[in-house]
Amino acid sequence: MATVIAFFAALGTYAFTVTRDTFERTIIIEDPRSAEPLSARLLVEGQRPFGTKFFVSSPLVIDPARMIDDLTREDAIYPTYREKLGRWSDIATAFHAVRIELRTPLATPVVITDIVPRILERTEPKQGWYIAEFGCGVGFAAIRTAAVDFDADEPVVDFSSPADGESGTFTLTEDHVELFEITASTRDHYVEWVYDFHYTTRDETGILTVDRLGTPFKLSSEIGSRGFRPSVDDGPPFRRVFQWDTGIDGC
Repeated sequence: MATVIAFFAALGTYAFTVTRDTFERTIIIEDPRSAEPLSARLLVEGQRPFGTKFFVSSPLVIDPARMIDDLTREDAIYPTYREKLGRWSDIATAFHAVRIELRTPLATPVVITDIVPRILERTEPKQGWYIAEFGCGVGFAAIRTAAVDFDADEPVVDFSSPADGESGTFTLTEDHVELFEITASTRDHYVEWVYDFHYTTRDETGILTVDRLGTPFKLSSEIGSRGFRPSVDDGPPFRRVFQWDTGIDGC
C-alpha cells in the first residue's frame, strides 16, 4: 500500500493542470520507475469538476482565530485569499474533485477491479465561513469521469457514462495509463476519506490507497456556514451572501 509524499517540481516528464483553486499541487505516491505493480499521481486537487464553469469555493475556515476581517481589499482584487485560506484550512466545501493518474512498470497487465471511497469519518457538517465565486478549470480532460455522493447510505465511485465504467474494470500496461477524475459531494455531512484502488496482477492482488499528503481528504457541506463573495465596489472587500446558508446553486 503506497504512501503519499509531496512532489513540488514545476517541470518534469508529466504535464499537470493549473486551476484557480487553493488546493493546487502535484503529488507523487510512488516512483513510476519502481518495482511496485501500481503507482499513482494526484495531479490536481480542487473544489469543482475541472473544465466546468461553476462556482469555486474556498476551504471552510473553522478556526475562531481566523476571521473574514483578516482579509484585505488586495485579497479580493487579486484573489490571494485562496492561498491564505489554503494555509488556514484543508476542508473543502460542497464539492471535492481530484485527478488521479495510475500507471504500472510491469510487462504484464495490471487490472483495477474496484475503486472504493473508504470513509474514515462521517459526521454533522462543520460550521465556519468560506468564500465562493465563479471559476472554471483549465487543461486536459480526464479520461474517466466519476462522482461520489457521500450522502448515500453506501457511497460508491459512480462513473458518469457506460463508456467510462461499463466493464467495472480497467487495465493498465507499460504503455497505457489511466486518468481518473473523481468528484465527491455532500449536502448533509462532514466527511474524511481515502480512495482505495483494488488491483490484480499475474502474481498477486493488492490495494493502492490514495490520500492527501498522508492525511485523508476532507469535505463539509457548506450549509449552515457563512458564505462570502469578493466585492468590487467601495464597500467591504468581501460581502456576506445570506442565500447561500441553504446551499449554493450558483454564483
